[in-house]
Amino acid sequence: MIKRHLTNYINSDLKDKMVFVGGPRQVGKTTLAKFIAEKNFPDQFQYLNWDYRLHRKIINSMQFNSELQFLIFDKIRKYKHWKNYLRSL
Repeated sequence: MIKRHLTNYINSDLKDKMVFVGGPRQVGKTTLAKFIAEKNFPDQFQYLNWDYRLHRKIINSMQFNSELQFLIFDKIRKYKHWKNYLRSL
């Protein structure tokens, strides 16, 4: 994976808060999120993509594994009420 200058900042921020990664399409946001999860939270993360019907169902019903240390919600911005949803977590 290409070394991203944001990696260290994201790792630092993850100790205290949620981190949102935004940017243009096809720049590696998902790859970066998965890389950080696999490196820092092996076997303790779940990846959910709003574009996948099954994942969307898991998100809507809050059936994800809340015991995990790291959750990745990819493309959650497509959910109309995503801000309130994440705030409630």
